[in-house]
Amino acid sequence: MTSNRSKPDQEIVVFVFAHYDDEFFVLPRLQRESAMGHRSICVYTTDGAAYGESPSRRRAESQSVLSPCGVKDADIIALGERLEIRDGTSFRHLTSLWKAVSDLFSDLKIARVYVPAWEGGHADHDAAHLLAVALAKSKTAPIFEFSLYHSHKAFGPLFRCMSLLPFEGSISNDDVTWGEALSWIRMARRYPSQRRALLGLLPFCLQQILVRRSLPLRHVGDRDYRKRPHGGTLFYESRFKVPYSDFRQATLPFIDCNIQNQATLPE
Repeated sequence: MTSNRSKPDQEIVVFVFAHYDDEFFVLPRLQRESAMGHRSICVYTTDGAAYGESPSRRRAESQSVLSPCGVKDADIIALGERLEIRDGTSFRHLTSLWKAVSDLFSDLKIARVYVPAWEGGHADHDAAHLLAVALAKSKTAPIFEFSLYHSHKAFGPLFRCMSLLPFEGSISNDDVTWGEALSWIRMARRYPSQRRALLGLLPFCLQQILVRRSLPLRHVGDRDYRKRPHGGTLFYESRFKVPYSDFRQATLPFIDCNIQNQATLPE
């Protein structure tokens, strides 16, 4: 379990990430939580090494980004590495991840949970979302989602970044100044192992970061996770060759046991 070293009145917030670098998409909120004196615990559910990169190198890159945000090294939890869960496979390991997460936070009161959105962009992101929803429910804590990328209403091989899908739930925006926006973009340089991936994503993020200068966050309410995130082909189906049928088969027992009662939901 994680160290219970928080001050008695210090709020604990949990960020559940699939990969080292996912934190880039929610940096303004990480910074705000620390600025308010809250303790942020960041949990990573895979080893982040899908393309042969060293997990330790990727973890160090994330540490170099999280440290200026006020996150202590001891609160960067490399759960995927401990459990030897390879990047791209976490949706097949929700049972072991859930046991580890439950143990990790068994003695801690959680004020809020943040997680990548349920959007069909990457199977690991959606698996982390399910895990975080189960954690939030078990702790009676509010949960907020932020978008990375997905293919809803995108044409051909294109995708949309930092654009929440049209689910129910109130959306708030963390506004950022010009200086904060530029600093946010510059943080991308701290992920040299992911330079190619980020160069592909950043052009699609610039409208949100530089034009709108905000981070959209949605309060996640009740949602039927037995259905696909959106109609049409999901991005992880086309880009990463993970059929939704495989994802659903692997995650449905966890959903029914920890999130929803299948007897009350239609197919």
